[in-house]
Amino acid sequence: MSTAEEHLIKQMMTKVQCMFCGRRYRAENVRVLAFQDDVWYLHVICPRCRSHGLVTAIIQQGTPVVVDVSEEEWTRFREQTPVSADDLLDMHELLRERGHDFRRLLGPEKPPAIRRRRRPGRSVRRA
Repeated sequence: MSTAEEHLIKQMMTKVQCMFCGRRYRAENVRVLAFQDDVWYLHVICPRCRSHGLVTAIIQQGTPVVVDVSEEEWTRFREQTPVSADDLLDMHELLRERGHDFRRLLGPEKPPAIRRRRRPGRSVRRA
């Protein structure tokens, strides 16, 4: 185990709360007892209520992310141009016009087309 791995594990444990009082653990209150492959065994002490705990953490590198996007959609999204400041302003204006109700835009009917408006001093980039 490298010191970088131990540091990472301890930092991850600072996001975990004590099951008794709800206080988050501190890195200095986490001790690595053992590890093998992707399994880490830790001893933790709550900084507030001083309760002790044993934690088994499974840390897997390169775990695939499950997404609800088809390969065709993934390709289409990947080929899109980055979102620009003008895109964000257009969405802001659209939401303001629709009463800030994003759900209405995603309703059963197709969302209205976003009109591109030129703003003074801004160039319009075409894809």
